[in-house]
Amino acid sequence: MYFLLKHKILFFSGTILKKVLKMRKLKNILKKLSYFINLNILKKYSPKIFYIETSLVCELKCPECATGSGLIKRKKGYMSIEKFKIIADKIRPYAENIGLIIWGEPMLNPDIIEIIQYASKFSKTVISTNCISLNYNLAEKLILSGINSIIVSVDATSQEVYEKYRRGGDLNKVLENLTLLQKLNTENGNRVNITPQFIVFEHNQHQMKEFSKICKYLGLKPNFKAPYIRENSELKNSNIKKYIRKKYLNIKDVKRAMSKCTAVKNMMTILLDGSVVRCCYDCNEDIIFGNIFNDDVLSIWENEKYKELREKLLSNKGDPFCIKNCLMYSLTFIKNL
Repeated sequence: MYFLLKHKILFFSGTILKKVLKMRKLKNILKKLSYFINLNILKKYSPKIFYIETSLVCELKCPECATGSGLIKRKKGYMSIEKFKIIADKIRPYAENIGLIIWGEPMLNPDIIEIIQYASKFSKTVISTNCISLNYNLAEKLILSGINSIIVSVDATSQEVYEKYRRGGDLNKVLENLTLLQKLNTENGNRVNITPQFIVFEHNQHQMKEFSKICKYLGLKPNFKAPYIRENSELKNSNIKKYIRKKYLNIKDVKRAMSKCTAVKNMMTILLDGSVVRCCYDCNEDIIFGNIFNDDVLSIWENEKYKELREKLLSNKGDPFCIKNCLMYSLTFIKNL
């Protein structure tokens, strides 16, 4: 009897031990699988595009711009080449595209040419400019800097129409500098993609054809773009459906649309002081995920708050700040949010 009882105990103990060992083995397998899944997620959703605020100063007062309209409360200024090099050396292993602009006119930054030269050694680079502050010397340096793309904001063919949006600007100067850039680019082998941009509003849509003719004469291809219009704006959309951004009627549809947002998938937005935020719409640092001057890229990207935001948006849960402030995916009415 004792022998049979002992045998049963040993049998059950052995069975339990085998189950425990199997569970441990399974746990280790799951742990390794989880590691590779997370690694694949990290590879899939990792920063490849970097927007860096090289300037928070602009000579214009464009009403839909956070700088021109006075929405930004942060300290104005420029990013120095010394500070930019710190950022550049950290993002170098990841960067495929670098936008050297967020809010502000980059060509006002006295170090912008050095900044472009440094960034262009390891990544494609782009700037957007109002083209007002250029002169021959600066334009030539810009074309030879290594920059890949230059977007020139024009938006009109007459001063009267131009200043309805580009307030404080001189259209003749813009067109002169655009012509100069194209001339210098042609002389140097067309190394830069120059894109004259026309944001289509109600007040300027009648000048689209004339703008196309000007661009054709210069040998350039225009880019017509739908505007981002803030709530209660005095500006209006055109009556051309193609250039009217979609508005969503309910929060559920907005949340679903936001799941396609590239800002949380593979883009990092770095402000003048090094703060990393959601995207350009977080212009006053609602949430800071880290500071690139103090932290490395992956520690910021894997910050718990950043991961939480990513999970929310990608799983159709949305984010209150994004729902209220994003002009890419916006509600028809947001007053009561």
